[in-house]
Amino acid sequence: MAPDLTALTNDNLRLKVPDWRLWAYTGGSCLSYKSQQHVGAEVFIPAIKTAIYINSGGVGISNTINRAELTGIASALRAMCTHIATDSACSLSQIRKQLLFPELHRKHTHRELLEQIVSMINESNTPINVYKVKAHIGVIGNEFADAIAKHAFLHNYGHDEAFPPPSPDGNPFAHIYWLAEENKETTQSTTSLAPLQNINKLKAHMNKHHRLGDANTNSGYYNYWKRLLTFVNLTNNNSVWNNTRIDVSQKRDVIKFRTGVTPRDCCIQIRLAAWP
Repeated sequence: MAPDLTALTNDNLRLKVPDWRLWAYTGGSCLSYKSQQHVGAEVFIPAIKTAIYINSGGVGISNTINRAELTGIASALRAMCTHIATDSACSLSQIRKQLLFPELHRKHTHRELLEQIVSMINESNTPINVYKVKAHIGVIGNEFADAIAKHAFLHNYGHDEAFPPPSPDGNPFAHIYWLAEENKETTQSTTSLAPLQNINKLKAHMNKHHRLGDANTNSGYYNYWKRLLTFVNLTNNNSVWNNTRIDVSQKRDVIKFRTGVTPRDCCIQIRLAAWP
């Protein structure tokens, strides 16, 4: 479907490259209306006066301007375009990272889309050139692309290409399980979970509830100590740390006996290591 080029005639538009008509210009547009986010994407090819209207397939958290820009680039690659221009530096950065360090995008919202783009680049018989152009300064192809992208999100029909959403609800992480703890700020009637964001949060949670810390729970010393807890007097047993008549070296020996790192054990280990 060819756009009406005369509708965008503007004296302020100026040429940036002599062969600009040979490029494919991609664009994405976003508008929030009545608490809903409407996104549109397109590809404009001036040489053949053709516009490709795209349904980016964004739902929920995946319905973003970033996805619209990426689907525009993906559609240009599907159309066998080798010179692609976009005003999205973010999209170019993500494609570069996907090419060089794909493991960093395992949990990216648009991982599958980035994998498709990189796959088409790698399988192309001719080199793919992607250019960053400045937005809203009069680059003719980019100005046309932006106008067509706005038309795409204002009219949710007649798309030439459609991309499927990453999942029915748009959440690509719906199948992933994550460790979490109960959120204490919620009321008693409702219970919500707060994810443990990293290993340090997990250690703090386990230490708070089980007081294990970084201890090796597979050792015999740990099992002996757990058995002692059933009949030992914890008050008197732990008073050794506050007793002023016990010096630091004696307290250190207590720790060594509890953890199995007494000098005798160390000597045995050295002898075993030196045994032929």
